[in-house]
Amino acid sequence: MFFVVVFVSLAIFVQDALSQSQKSFLWKVQSKTSTAYVLGSLHLATKDIYPLNQKIENAFDQSDSLVV
Repeated sequence: MFFVVVFVSLAIFVQDALSQSQKSFLWKVQSKTSTAYVLGSLHLATKDIYPLNQKIENAFDQSDSLVV
């Protein structure tokens, strides 16, 4: 429940990744003190999904933790 409240509260700061030139399921959520990345999951995909979008790879590289 705590995480739901946090994500709903931070939703105001969500930057829509779809407005970029290349579409992805990655959203960046920022507050004045921290940053979180929210990545949608794909359960069925074709081979052309790989390699992952560079924005996704950069988000993984810049993150301190991954929460699944």
